[in-house]
Amino acid sequence: MIEILIIMNLSRIWRGHQVYQQVCASCHSMSLISYRDLVGVAYTEEETKAMAAEVEVVDGPNGEGEMFTRPGKLSDRFPQPYPNEQAARFANGGAYPPDLSIITKARHNGQNYVFALLTGYRDPPAGVLIPDTSNARIDDDDGAESRP
Repeated sequence: MIEILIIMNLSRIWRGHQVYQQVCASCHSMSLISYRDLVGVAYTEEETKAMAAEVEVVDGPNGEGEMFTRPGKLSDRFPQPYPNEQAARFANGGAYPPDLSIITKARHNGQNYVFALLTGYRDPPAGVLIPDTSNARIDDDDGAESRP
C-alpha cells in the first residue's frame, strides 16, 4: 500500500513539474528553486543533470571580462521568464506574476490557494464579460484574472 502511495505522489510531482514547465514558466519564476532541489524528490541525479543541461545559462565574466553562456548544471536556479520586473509587467498588462517558489509561504493557507488557482477556472457566468486577456476564476472578487 505504501508503495502505491509513493508512486501516486511521484506521478503528481512529475505532473506538477510538467505543468509548471509547459504553462506557468512562461510568466512565473521560481527564483529560489535550483535543479538540485529536484534530485531524489522526483528525478534521479542523472535525469536532473540532463534537464539542467538543456538550459543555456549566462555566466561569467571570463578572463577577458566577457559574459558567456554554458549548459545549465545542478546548482543553477530555474531560468527567469523575464529579464526584470518592468519587462514582466509590460508583457502582462501591468500585472507582475508572483514568484511561485514562495507562493505557498507568501499567502495565508498557501497550499489551498495554489490548489484553488490551478482548479478554479471555468466559463464566466451568463452576462459577465471577461476581457480577452483574462480568464474567469471561481474565487476572484471581480470574476477575472489577467492571463496573457
